[in-house]
Amino acid sequence: MKLLFVVDSFGGGAGNVIQILANAFAEKGNDASVLLLNGKRVESKYDLSKINVIDYPLGKYAKGHTPVDRIYKSVKAIRKQFDSIQPDVIISFLTELNILCCMANKKNIPLIVSERNDPAKDNVKKYWKLLRNKYYKKADRVVVQCSNFKEFAGGRFKENCSVIPNPILEPAAVRSGYELHSPVRLISLGRLQAQKNFKWMIDRMEELKAINNNFVLSIYGSGVLKDELDEYIKQKGLQDHVKLAGYAVDTYSALAESDIYLMTSDYEGFPNALSEAMAVGLPSVSRLCHEGIRDLVQDGTNGFLVEKDQCQLFVERILSLCQDHQLYSLIGKSAKDVACTFSVERIVSMWKQEIDRCMGK
Repeated sequence: MKLLFVVDSFGGGAGNVIQILANAFAEKGNDASVLLLNGKRVESKYDLSKINVIDYPLGKYAKGHTPVDRIYKSVKAIRKQFDSIQPDVIISFLTELNILCCMANKKNIPLIVSERNDPAKDNVKKYWKLLRNKYYKKADRVVVQCSNFKEFAGGRFKENCSVIPNPILEPAAVRSGYELHSPVRLISLGRLQAQKNFKWMIDRMEELKAINNNFVLSIYGSGVLKDELDEYIKQKGLQDHVKLAGYAVDTYSALAESDIYLMTSDYEGFPNALSEAMAVGLPSVSRLCHEGIRDLVQDGTNGFLVEKDQCQLFVERILSLCQDHQLYSLIGKSAKDVACTFSVERIVSMWKQEIDRCMGK
């Protein structure tokens, strides 16, 4: 079977999942290609030797003075790739790319589109939402990451919608024990962009420092807000307590050397970095950015969930993990179970079922 995966780049969560899926299907004897539509193939932490990776800078072929012109040229360029590759099935990630693939798919190749964030909160422009409402009807299946996302767009795609969480790789490194470092090492991973709300996290670090000075936070990731966050850390006088650590190639090692994972996003899909941290055995404290996070985190059992406006409770949860060693170790050990619950084998099997359904098998 000839599979074509479409995504923007390998640099984010969607790109990571595409690489895992493409590799898994290639290892099962399928012909797997990945079409990167921003033309930027960053350093990958995965072996891509069995995958045909196509760097295709869509912006080069879709220059125009209006959104209509750019969309028209984008569709034309993507259709040319479809004609060249001639896949049996197309699997597209990310809203705008999904829409373009639906528009470009004139030969009615079986097509699965996947929302990779909370569709109700993702910052999608109005005209893209209008196009989504129209063109997602041309997709054979619509995949979302969490159970509560099936109602997006007024539930108009509910009957054609499936829930598939992200796969979690068996971690290459895990916590060797449950003794805290001194200072306690807090960690977070994610693109440095508004969605992740790292300023909210930094504010909590300021409050934590006022109570207990024995904490450091490392934020791994790159993005447009790096300089702004650097300045914010300086304004708060937290240079010795909060570090922007850059892009982490070996995320599991960085996680395994830390004590507690933090997530403060305003919205998410299925949070990759949080799931990886749990698989390593890290207790976590996360803002409940949507109810679907409960598919991953059972509050008080394998991590802590805090309502988005509960600033004081967020700090209290961090302190409770540090002050109660039994609680800390129990939550860390329970967190490791997600690696089995969301294993690559189980998630690939779910994708295979959707592919077979699209092909009438």
